[in-house]
Amino acid sequence: VEKARNSQLAREIEISLPNELPLTENIELARRFVQETFVSKVIFYLWNDVFKDYGFEDASLFQYKDEKGEPQDLTFPDFYDEEGKNVNTVRLNEFIENVMNWKKTEEEHR
Repeated sequence: VEKARNSQLAREIEISLPNELPLTENIELARRFVQETFVSKVIFYLWNDVFKDYGFEDASLFQYKDEKGEPQDLTFPDFYDEEGKNVNTVRLNEFIENVMNWKKTEEEHR
């Protein structure tokens, strides 16, 4: 939890959706917006301004396992599909899980 005086935390967001679209299309529209915004803004910020600047020694945060189970270096484009248009939710979830587990591991070693 951030403790700085200018810290910000969003627990919920409000978006307006068109009444003309059916509920299922509005749900899909909202899901895509959140996914794309989260990856393009939040993960990019964490990637460039937080993790890379603070020199995390644990390289496993920046790796993933390929189809053969071999570790590969994680790059920002890996958060998207091969065309670069859709979010690779599997890779994104793995990265977030690694970050959360890293924090728990760090706390256990204190």
